[in-house]
Amino acid sequence: MNNNFRIIALLFIGFVLSISCKVKAPAKEKKQESNTTNNTAIANPAPYPTEPGTCVVQGYIISLLKNDSTQNEEPCKSFPCKAKVIITKSRGCGFGVSQKPVEGDTLDVNFTHSIASSEEFKGVYKAQVKLQGLKTDQLFEAQMRIKLRPMNKLSYEISNYDIVR
Repeated sequence: MNNNFRIIALLFIGFVLSISCKVKAPAKEKKQESNTTNNTAIANPAPYPTEPGTCVVQGYIISLLKNDSTQNEEPCKSFPCKAKVIITKSRGCGFGVSQKPVEGDTLDVNFTHSIASSEEFKGVYKAQVKLQGLKTDQLFEAQMRIKLRPMNKLSYEISNYDIVR
């Protein structure tokens, strides 16, 4: 009878411990998920996903550049698409970016959907994205595509942006 009591007591203790482990385990998992989420948020604060060949940048347009007279496609045929931009912040560069833009760089950037707002060219060109339009000295953030051209020259292209202030 003593052995039966011991066996029953051990089974009962094992049962209680297994229940308490199952109850505590999910709480531990949630804590780990929370840490992972927080680490992800810290590692990639940009609203843009970092794609190969791109960097997330902030900058200002310091001047508009003359449109290419050979451009025959809208919106760049009728609206400004090229600007001289000064970079104020660069982060989150993707694979394949060999020369990361740094603070203070002044770059000639092509805005594929124009610097004008979607409202300005809605009668001329059907916008693929809705843009507010940029003015000189207006801080913006964008994912900038960096392309290697002949003779190891780089070109910079922005298709979408957000106005920071």
